[in-house]
Amino acid sequence: SVNTAQKSTLPDKKTVYRDKKLDSKNYNINDFFIENADIKDINSIMFIEKTSFAKEITEDKKVFVERLETFPEGFFILRERQSNEAAGYITGEIWNRNNPASETVLTKEHFNLSHSIKKYHNPEGDCLYIASLAISKKYRGIGLGSLLLDLALDKISLDFPKINNYILLV
Repeated sequence: SVNTAQKSTLPDKKTVYRDKKLDSKNYNINDFFIENADIKDINSIMFIEKTSFAKEITEDKKVFVERLETFPEGFFILRERQSNEAAGYITGEIWNRNNPASETVLTKEHFNLSHSIKKYHNPEGDCLYIASLAISKKYRGIGLGSLLLDLALDKISLDFPKINNYILLV
């Protein structure tokens, strides 16, 4: 169990990013912020999901609800600061991959569409699997996916220091 007194905090809406740039004439890095997703965000998340992936690889709403309930510390939403509009999301789960005492061997079932996070997620694990990351069409092509990934990895790594490797399939 993670000691909540040692947990990091997400940058708030006022945070200014000095070391990151976007490839955009219309937006700069400080026009966006990241926060933990909440069940109230599910419709925005599902809209981004359905407009980002082919129908045959789109997750069901119940999968995202389960992810929000099981590992809220690993589910983030990126928002445009002025409108508060959802610009993207990222969600992951922690697996116990490299612990010699663990009998966990990664199989193709770990990567199945619509798999239950409850089956494999272990907050004491050492491997972060990025299950899904998507940016709204309106905001694509300016570097927000990289920003969201960087911020989420930084936050999760601080809160779960046993993580020493990452998996992201594209």
